[in-house]
Amino acid sequence: SGDVRMAPPHNAHRAMHARRVGRRDDGIPDPPPRRDTWVQTSVSDVVFSERKEYQEEDTATPFRWTAGYLFEKYLVLEDRMRGALEKRFYQLGVITARWPLLVILAGLVITVACGTGLLSATTESRTDKLWVPQDSLAIKHKEFVEEHFGSVPRLEDIIVTAKEEGEDVLTKEALREVFLITERLYAQVAKGGATLSSLCITAWPGGPCYGLFGTSYWGSTRALMEADPDLHATVSSPNATNEFGLRIVRNQVIGGVEFEADDQSVSSAKAIHLLFYLKKPLDGQNELQSQVEDWEGKFLDVCEMEYDNILLKYQAERSIEDEMDRCVAGDVLLYGVCYIAMTVYTASALGRFHPIYARSLLSVSGIVTILCGIISGFGIASLLVFSSSLVSTLPFIIVGIGVDNIFIMNGFMEQTDPGADLHERIAEMMGKSGLTVSLASGINLFAFLLGLSSTMPAVRSFCIFAAFCVSFCYLYTITMFPAFFSLDERRINARRYDLVPCGRAPPSMVKTTANQAPGLVQTVIEKYYVPTILSRTGKICVVAGFSALLVIGILGATRVDNNFSTKDLVPDDSYLVDAFDADDLYFGEVGYALDIILHGFPPQVRANQDGMHQLQHDLETFEYITPPVSSWYDYYLQWLAVTPYSGLLVEGKPPTDAYFIEWLKVFLGSSHGAGVRSDVIFSEDGAGDTIIASRFRTTHHWDVKLSNPDVNFKAMGKTRDFVKSGPNRGDVTGFPFSLYYIYFEQTKQTQTETVRTLILAAIAVFVMATIFLYHPGAAAIVVLMIVMIDVDLIGWMYFVGVPLNAISLVEIIMAVGLSVDYCVHIALRFVLWGGTRDERASHAITSVGTAVMSGAFSSFLGVTVLAFSKSTIFRIFFKMFAGIILLGFMHGFVLLPVVLSICGPLMKHTIQESEQCNKEGKQKDIEMMVPEKGVEFE
Repeated sequence: SGDVRMAPPHNAHRAMHARRVGRRDDGIPDPPPRRDTWVQTSVSDVVFSERKEYQEEDTATPFRWTAGYLFEKYLVLEDRMRGALEKRFYQLGVITARWPLLVILAGLVITVACGTGLLSATTESRTDKLWVPQDSLAIKHKEFVEEHFGSVPRLEDIIVTAKEEGEDVLTKEALREVFLITERLYAQVAKGGATLSSLCITAWPGGPCYGLFGTSYWGSTRALMEADPDLHATVSSPNATNEFGLRIVRNQVIGGVEFEADDQSVSSAKAIHLLFYLKKPLDGQNELQSQVEDWEGKFLDVCEMEYDNILLKYQAERSIEDEMDRCVAGDVLLYGVCYIAMTVYTASALGRFHPIYARSLLSVSGIVTILCGIISGFGIASLLVFSSSLVSTLPFIIVGIGVDNIFIMNGFMEQTDPGADLHERIAEMMGKSGLTVSLASGINLFAFLLGLSSTMPAVRSFCIFAAFCVSFCYLYTITMFPAFFSLDERRINARRYDLVPCGRAPPSMVKTTANQAPGLVQTVIEKYYVPTILSRTGKICVVAGFSALLVIGILGATRVDNNFSTKDLVPDDSYLVDAFDADDLYFGEVGYALDIILHGFPPQVRANQDGMHQLQHDLETFEYITPPVSSWYDYYLQWLAVTPYSGLLVEGKPPTDAYFIEWLKVFLGSSHGAGVRSDVIFSEDGAGDTIIASRFRTTHHWDVKLSNPDVNFKAMGKTRDFVKSGPNRGDVTGFPFSLYYIYFEQTKQTQTETVRTLILAAIAVFVMATIFLYHPGAAAIVVLMIVMIDVDLIGWMYFVGVPLNAISLVEIIMAVGLSVDYCVHIALRFVLWGGTRDERASHAITSVGTAVMSGAFSSFLGVTVLAFSKSTIFRIFFKMFAGIILLGFMHGFVLLPVVLSICGPLMKHTIQESEQCNKEGKQKDIEMMVPEKGVEFE
């Protein structure tokens, strides 16, 4: 039985037949045929003996490296590897069956040891550290700004409206309470005696806090407001200045403005803006970080107070982090519901509703096994990277992956002989299922490792956590779960009850065929489903239906939105939702704040002075900028014109470079220059007479704020090019900087990363599938399924309202690995079985179809609870995960068998496995037809 022989050739292949019997068709003798010998040992211990070489009759005849010969070598290598792996899994099964308690104890010890890493877990919530590529140009510009102008401020934002919706807020009763809020905020004392005055950014030492305040029309002084006879006339003034001497831009501090008939005089306003700029601690400034966060807590307390005439919509810099943490804590109940639901379903799917043969304890043990993998994975990953709110969705995902593997292993266990020795049954189960589970877990792991190529820290962190969780879950599934299975089988053999194993059932309750009777689902699959889809009509309908689905998916994929909103990070019942809505309603036409950073040239040079003036003029007429442009240089010249220096000016400018610097320092040190003092940075070496950087301040046009990401990215690029150079500007150059540029680049980068990830994933899946599926044709079909699933998934995003951003990118990465679960099991069964394509496709569905279906349903059940979360992130995960499960199962369970039955690879081999087991080991007879040299293969 060890000979490997070719079947009798067809008459049309005489030339190939001639080569098989040792001669060429042209009369030149061929080397004698060579044989492989199979060494028969225990289960899966089927290995190749060394190939015996025969002497060629004509040593001068050149050897032909034909495709058939190379493919034979490929098959030999595949069989050797598969046999070796099956042997190792069989031996592992024997170990876990003989010493189950020891294996379980070892797993628990490893879990506890790895879980200690959770004590070192750190959480990152800063959006610029999570969702933005750290090597992006916007981040580099941000680092330049922080180095020269100080850290980007923390924003503490309040929007004040009248208590009665739609009423005018420009009343003295309302404004008194607005000033009361400001007074209360200045009175708050945080850790270390820190106050708002010590923590905020000031225009000069000891000066008032810098920011945007509607109260600036009255110098942020209550007495001036009380003395104002006409509040509306004051707000109507187009030339009003704030306490820093800068012109007030009305639509930045007063919202919902209505005008009189002349369109100049303000008749009412719906909102007043208070925006404080606090110092942002740099890395390592832990004391300042603690003080700022503590004061922000007191800021929130003040905002939560009740007022008689006004309502507050507010947010602190820490608010998003607080709300995300609250959301995760509030969803703890969902974790419990998820695991209870998974346990109940797993128990019903693994066993029977019978006091003895039920599998409740085994299902609980399976969930415990998965939990051990999650704890171990989180512990190790916490030692390496930070965590984020995105990581909190992982337990729902990993439990779905783990339960899929449990169902596959249980399916193979049910195919064993119930009367055989328990050790042999567990070993046989491991020998058969080990390779399949390893392949699925390996591709899942590789898919998450591909996510490490992402430039977004949150995505990389998520993928590291996921990779460790998948790895540990796989390790425990092939060790601890078979050990639990062994204990549960011993319970059944001892006639002990499922839920009360200390009790023993009477012999009359024993069912000798309990493990052999097919279930209802299996019966439906075998008798109705398989004949339907593999019929001629069924194949035509399936191919046509999925082709139409692919077209719909492509259309949806071309229309999916590409944006990222901070609203997606907070729960629905958060006070931040009201703050975001109020900002959109009352200040939606206020564009994003924009700084024009000037550096790399001496401003005091007269040509560069003209260049700066020209740049200011150009900016005010640029399509993406809303005037005015606040220029320190413009304020400087205005000040010079009314000082004693005015008589020395030449064309309104200082006569020399030295005077320019000297007088500029005087201006910045006076109250007139206090508002722009931080906009000019001198060198700290020598006399400090060199200006190393300066900035103008303005805003983008509101269209940029309300437009789609493509328009935003275009506006950012054009603004950068516009500022970099222009006519009549001399050597003046610089770059625009806005915090929102960070998110513009992140949104654009998502598109590139999605395409790159899908390409890399397709290549990776093809390589791994080729190794384990015996034939590149089978691997290509699996890759085709994965590509179709991902394309349809992106189209699905359009129809369920999920935008393409960093959050959904994580799901697209997961889709690669999770979709493989629904395809690889069926493809592997198809490849390893003999017969016609239809027979092999039928066997593939009937052998693992029930397990695949159970895994899909359990995964969906596990994430269904996310639909009830208050977090938008969790609900996005539910929509995406539901799409992955639905599309993955449809393609793997319906389309894949049909495609394999039409054009699946003809491997030229048949594998027949004997189910006869004995105490010494399971004998396995395999007859394999391998193409020899010169034989073409399909």
